[in-house]
Amino acid sequence: MNKRLFAILGETNGMYIPLYPDRGRQQNLRPKGRNRPVPFPDELTK
Repeated sequence: MNKRLFAILGETNGMYIPLYPDRGRQQNLRPKGRNRPVPFPDELTK
């Protein structure tokens, strides 16, 4: 389904937003022992 979505976006000039095709796994995890998290800014919380 993702391949078809990006094919349609390409055919209809819908790639103005930098979207990248799904490559399978997510890469949103940090390796342990690196890059300690920083405190979240107060102005961005409710």
